[in-house]
Amino acid sequence: MNTKRAISYREGDNQRKARWKQLHYPASIAFDDGSPLQRCSIADISVIGATLAIESGAAIPKEFTLVLAGETGPRRRCRLVWRTDLEIGVQFIKSPEDKRERGSKAISGRALLDC
Repeated sequence: MNTKRAISYREGDNQRKARWKQLHYPASIAFDDGSPLQRCSIADISVIGATLAIESGAAIPKEFTLVLAGETGPRRRCRLVWRTDLEIGVQFIKSPEDKRERGSKAISGRALLDC
């Protein structure tokens, strides 16, 4: 089901600017300090960001790396833009590593939209 929504980076506002795809895809949040991975799932995704389902009360930093398929899976750098008790909204951050990893382990929002 393709839906169009516009993204607003205010908590609770569900208007988005890009095409989003709803899905339930297991993932993990990797912290910069080397803490253990925090399990989550991708609830919906676009080329610019995603909504992640998290555990209630989970501590989430302002920036982190989203990891698919275990510790060695594809990755995407994210910035936290809103949160509720059970979900967070993230914006994908372009980084120099994205260009180096593009052919191997970088997560493409567009690739997940096509699944």
